[in-house]
Amino acid sequence: MNRTDRKIFGITGNPGKEKVWELLPKLLTWFSEHQQVVYLARDLERAVGEDMKEVHPYPLEQVAKEVDLLLALGGDGSILHTARLVGAHGTPILGIRLGGLGFLAEVYLDEIYDRLHRLVEGTYNVERRMTLAADVAEHGDLGHYIALNDFVFNRAHPLRMLAVRVCVNGGYLNTYSADGLIISSPTGSTAYSLSAQGPIIVPSLDAIVINPINPHSLTARPVVVPADSKILVEFESNEEDLLMSVDGQIEVSLTHQSVINVTTGEYPINLVVWEERTFFDVLRRKMQWGSDPRNNVG
Repeated sequence: MNRTDRKIFGITGNPGKEKVWELLPKLLTWFSEHQQVVYLARDLERAVGEDMKEVHPYPLEQVAKEVDLLLALGGDGSILHTARLVGAHGTPILGIRLGGLGFLAEVYLDEIYDRLHRLVEGTYNVERRMTLAADVAEHGDLGHYIALNDFVFNRAHPLRMLAVRVCVNGGYLNTYSADGLIISSPTGSTAYSLSAQGPIIVPSLDAIVINPINPHSLTARPVVVPADSKILVEFESNEEDLLMSVDGQIEVSLTHQSVINVTTGEYPINLVVWEERTFFDVLRRKMQWGSDPRNNVG
């Protein structure tokens, strides 16, 4: 492969995780030995050895936007953070799992070098994942947020009930009395929404899940609506201690006067996947379907 044919790989990761520092020097050595250009997030640059001539530290935002393919070291949290940095640029992201249960990281440590060869050869697929957008208005001010997984509405004081009014496409749906409310994408259906008894949505299906958290009514259930729906969220309370969480990583303070409009995001996020590993394979492995739980006892 000629230099002009080579991809530029980017690497990001959580510098606070010890396992990142255990793996990163080995990855950089592999890329250098295979004469691959790497843009490395600057907060990871102390892993660069003197003989790694093709490794170039750059600010994280620049790495996320200027490479051909981006490796995120860690778990789902690292991928979610990386996805926000990539934004509308469409850079494919490959998650390398360093532990945890998440569903997004496609590479396990025991297969990493085989997968790196396939990245260099271009023998991988890219899967489009829809995002969600939330426009938050109060007193004329407007904030715009993008989530790959979900928006979660709750109180700063979790022991107090939330009363939230939801409309879909201008029609009243319900006023939920609950501990909170999750609005998730198909990707987010296997995250917080799943632990709140929400349905699992196949990622290739464009849809939005509206899911109350511990509703105070037995008749309140999750609702799945089409991806082109416009969801209005308002609060029937005079309290001021309201929050919106974006992918579990960004907290936005709200009040009872806040009005939130949730729609499908204006751009998708692209994830690297493997042809031989389907979503159902990942689902069975993570959920341990087909295994005998009695084997884990004792």
